[in-house]
Formats: sequence, C-alpha cells, structure tokens
Amino acid sequence: MRDRALSVLAGEYNPVPNDPSVNIAIPTFNRADLLRLSLHSALSQDYSNFRITIIDNASSDATDAVVRSFPGERVTHIRNNENIGQFRNWNKALSLNDSDFVMILQDDDIIHESFVSKSVSALVDRPEAAFSFSDASEIDIAGDVIANQRNCDRIPPGLLQGDDYLE
Repeated sequence: MRDRALSVLAGEYNPVPNDPSVNIAIPTFNRADLLRLSLHSALSQDYSNFRITIIDNASSDATDAVVRSFPGERVTHIRNNENIGQFRNWNKALSLNDSDFVMILQDDDIIHESFVSKSVSALVDRPEAAFSFSDASEIDIAGDVIANQRNCDRIPPGLLQGDDYLE
C-alpha cells in the first residue's frame, strides 16, 4: 500500500485489482469504551474484503477485553510493549499494512456502513487518486449527532492534484 501511495503521488500508478483488500487500522490508547463503538462500526461494513487491525499503544484499561469481545478472524490486536506516542502509533499502523487500501479510523470515531465500499469504488474508478475523504458528523457517546463537519463544501468535486488539496 505504501508503495502504491508513493507511486500515485509520483504520477505513476497501477490498476487496482477487482476485489481490492482493505485494512481498517484503529490506533488506540486507553479509550476502551469508545473503541467498542468504533470497532462495531468497522465490523458493520457492507464491503466484504476487509480486515481490522487494532494498534494498541500500551493501554492500561480494558482495551484487550474489548477487542477479545469481538471474536473472529477479521480483527487483529497488536499491542505495543510501551507507549510510542500517537503519531508513531499511526505510522506503525500504516507500516503494518499489506492490503490494497488502508484506512485509519480513530478510536473515538465511527463510520457509516457503506463508507468502505463507497471509498473503494471511488478509488477504483480513479486509480490515479491517492486517497478519498468525506463529510463527517460529530456524535456524542450515545451516538446522537451534535455537529456536522462539511469538509466537502470547501473543496471542488472530482480529482485534485496534491498541491491543490494542500492549499
């Protein structure tokens, strides 16, 4: 995946396979209750070819028990022996990926059940794209929407060059 992203950014890319694999990576640290909601939303995807990797940054709460409460082969739990910091934990999540696509899902976020399938569809349709994103809703612990983040209102639709997006 990392090689693919670097290739796309360099203007070189290969076609994506027909049923691309997706890794939903969830870095976490001491937020077991929120992780439970995030993991549940990830497992509820309508896309079939995905797995979930929990990268636990040496949590001292019930994170391990929460992950074990979701049995099955889709979920892998990797626990750091010591806290390596938030950004190194994200980087570890990316470096461990061997899927066609990877998604970083924050442990305090949930995703719509069609998020992965729609993202994969958009990326397959545009193999020259390096990533996709969407609008978001902020929710409280009960799952009620308390604010909407309209990320897409300020960005024109379609494929953007990297420099255009960063401005």
